[in-house]
Amino acid sequence: MIPVLLVLLLTAPLLLGDEIWLKQNFDSLPDSMEGASGSPTDPEGAWGQFRKTETSPKVQSHEFNDQVTKDKQGRAVAITRGDSGDDSSWLIANKAMEMKGRIAQVRFWFLRESKQSGFSMHLSNQSKNFCSTVAVAISEDMGQKIAYQNEEGQWVHSEIIVKPGLWFRVRMAIDLEKKVYSVFTGDEDREVAHNIPWKTSHPFNRIVFAPTAPQSNVSFIDDVEVTLTQ
Repeated sequence: MIPVLLVLLLTAPLLLGDEIWLKQNFDSLPDSMEGASGSPTDPEGAWGQFRKTETSPKVQSHEFNDQVTKDKQGRAVAITRGDSGDDSSWLIANKAMEMKGRIAQVRFWFLRESKQSGFSMHLSNQSKNFCSTVAVAISEDMGQKIAYQNEEGQWVHSEIIVKPGLWFRVRMAIDLEKKVYSVFTGDEDREVAHNIPWKTSHPFNRIVFAPTAPQSNVSFIDDVEVTLTQ
C-alpha cells in the first residue's frame, strides 16, 4: 500500500514548503537573444545556446489561442534539429545546485508547429555529459503520442495523442530516493507512466530539450519549472 503522504507528493500540483529549483518563462529574454542567458546560480538557471547556429534555439514572441488551454502570450523558445548531428540545436538549462530532496516535480509546456515536429526531454548532469532515462518525447514516428523511457532506455508509447498547433503541459514526478519517476499530461494531469525506475547514480543538474524532427519542423518550449520537496 502506497503511503498517503507519498501519493500527495507525487500528484499534487504544488505543495506548501516546496522549493523552486528552477523557473523560466522566457518572457524577459529578447527575441534577438544570442549566446547563453543567466547563470547556473540564478533561479532561472543558465540557458543556451541561443542563435549559435542557424538551427540553434531561438526566443520568439508568440500568441497562440486554442480550445485546450487558456490563452498563452509572451515568449517561448523554438527548437529544430540541424544537419550537423551535434548538440548545437539543443535547448539546455544548467544549475549549479543539484536536485536534492525526496521528490522533484518537473513541469513544462510545449507546442508542435506541425505533424512532423518532435523533441525529447531528458534530465542530465552537466559534468558527467550524459542523458538519463528520466525522459519524455513526442514525434511523428511515435504516432504523435507522448512517450517515456523505461529502465533499459527504450521508448514506451502511451495512448495520449497530442495534435500539432496546441499547447500541452507535461509534469514529471521524480522520487529521488527510490529512483523512480511518473509522468502526467494535460490539464487533467492524466497519468502516462507510473514509478518507472532509472539506473544512473549521478545527480541531476541539467535539463535537455533535443529536437528530433527533420530541419524546419519547429517545436516550442515554454514555462519550465522544477520544484523540490524535502
